[in-house]
Amino acid sequence: MPALKTYHFNDSTLDETPINQYFIDTHPVDATVLQKDFLVATITPAALKKNKPLELISKLFYTQIIGTYVHVEATVQLDKEQNSKHNYSAWFSASHIYFTNDRNEVFYKFMVSVDKITGKVILNSI
Repeated sequence: MPALKTYHFNDSTLDETPINQYFIDTHPVDATVLQKDFLVATITPAALKKNKPLELISKLFYTQIIGTYVHVEATVQLDKEQNSKHNYSAWFSASHIYFTNDRNEVFYKFMVSVDKITGKVILNSI
C-alpha cells in the first residue's frame, strides 16, 4: 500500500518557530525508541478549531518535539488515518539513518493520536 504522505527530516528541515500559539505544553519524545502512551503535547483550543490534526502533528515533527532521527535524517510515511468526531489517529512507518563506525538504518513504526476534546497528543510505538 503506498504512503498517504511522506516526510523527510534532517537538520535543514528543523523549524525553530515558536509553537506556543498551537500547544499549551510540550514534552519532547524520541519516536525512534519504544514509547507507550507518551503525552507529547496539549493543543490549544484555538489551534484545534483552526487546524487539521495532521497539520498539528506535522508541526511537532518539524520542531523535533516528536524526534524522528538521531544523527543524520529520517523518512516518515503516513500509512493510515482514522478520524472521528472526538479522536484522530495517524499511523506512521519510518526509517532513520545514523552513523557509529558504519552507516546504520533503523526502521520503526508509531501512532500519534489527538483527542479533539482535550487536545492531548499521545504517541505509541507499534
